[in-house]
Amino acid sequence: MSAEDSRSVVAPWGLLDAMVAYLLGFVGSGIVAGALQAGDGASMGARFVANVPLWAAFVAGPILATRARGRGPVAELRLAVHPADFGAVLVGAVAQIAITAAYLPFVSREELEAPSRSLVDAAGGGGRWILVVMSCVIAPLTEELFYRGLVMGALNRRFAPWLAAGISALVFGASHFQALQLPGLVAFGFLAGMLSLRSGRLGTAVAAHVGFNAAALWYLLG
Repeated sequence: MSAEDSRSVVAPWGLLDAMVAYLLGFVGSGIVAGALQAGDGASMGARFVANVPLWAAFVAGPILATRARGRGPVAELRLAVHPADFGAVLVGAVAQIAITAAYLPFVSREELEAPSRSLVDAAGGGGRWILVVMSCVIAPLTEELFYRGLVMGALNRRFAPWLAAGISALVFGASHFQALQLPGLVAFGFLAGMLSLRSGRLGTAVAAHVGFNAAALWYLLG
């Protein structure tokens, strides 16, 4: 059997890879957070370090899986950026404003912003720059690679594109462990998924995620 034939019978990357990557990252971050005592009252620097294992898993998982049992992350995960993608920053920012407005008839702004406000309160001085980097650079890149790349990509082989985007959005929202914010996170996740599917590039979803988080921070830090 040729090398090409042997590769063709290997099970393709999929949801199992996503589950393993998430569990490794989640457990790793938990261990680091425990060692640093990076709880609610921890500094932003400690929180940054505690998140490193999760971010690493979100990057390494998709890349290793698609290289081992696929054509690599560029082809398999649509890992590409085009100048047109940067327009999605505005789309993400508008989505943040619209989702917040949809909540306000039912809950107070203080309740809705409580998780984010706790982060801002912990980010004194230089910690604010760390928070900006975490929220507007690292989180959009790593989370989109994982949720809209690996998870949605695996689902897209089994379901219609809109359903793959919807299921991956549910996974994305649930993984934040914020019950009140869940509908808004799912709505944004679905938007990011559809933007990526429409453009054929992950860069569109990343740009939208940057705008979504930046709009929230702009208000909270203002």
